[in-house]
This record gives sequence, structure tokens and C-alpha cells, in this order.
Amino acid sequence: MAGLMGVGIGVVAGFVASEMVGEVNSGRVKRAVRRIKNLDETATDPMDLEREIIAALEENSATQGMDIVVRTLGDSVAELTGTAPSRSARDLAGKVARSAPGASTVVNRILVRGLDIPVDTRIPAQSNS
Repeated sequence: MAGLMGVGIGVVAGFVASEMVGEVNSGRVKRAVRRIKNLDETATDPMDLEREIIAALEENSATQGMDIVVRTLGDSVAELTGTAPSRSARDLAGKVARSAPGASTVVNRILVRGLDIPVDTRIPAQSNS
């Protein structure tokens, strides 16, 4: 009986832990392995990291013309700011940036026009002059 309770508690704890950790997929595993490898390697030059991410964003036809600024925040950490036309475009830009060599963490602060940034629908007032 005690063994059965232990298994039940273990299963519940596993579900709780998986909810906290999130979905495990090959991309997340690759990033985790890359982070572990980066601990052993020398630090990535911040300017090289920015150039790698910018190049990756420019090479992708869906992110090519987006208004995105890349800034490094520390060793292998980058921040994206700017605007995107949709959530999917914002998410794609984050994925593309994370795929760049040397990028272990990407903070995606890209705002979506019409969602995060209100669309200005006011009609401009006419001048009385």
C-alpha cells in the first residue's frame, strides 16, 4: 500500500513539475545543451552575437523587413525590441534569433501592432485657418 501511494505521489509531482518546466521539445533540449557547452567555452563577443542574430533575421524571408533592434545584455544573452505585424511574426523572430550561433537566451520584447500598440483610428482634426 505504501509503495502504491509513493508511485501516486511521484506521478502527481511529475505532472506538477512538467507544468512548471513547460513543454520539452528538441529545440529546448538543444538550447539547454548549448548553454551547458557555453559554460566550458570562452564568452561570446557581444558584437559577434548581435551580428549573428541580425544576419539570421535578415536571411529569413518572413523576418527580413521587420523593424527589430538587437542588443546584447550579457554573455550569450540578447534582447529584441521593435514592432511586428502579428504574434506569429514576433514569435518567429524570437525563434530565429535563438537559432543564431552563440545565442543561449533571447529576451523577446517585440511589440505587435494592433495588439500591444493600439492602432490609431482617429480622424485628424481639420485646421480652421
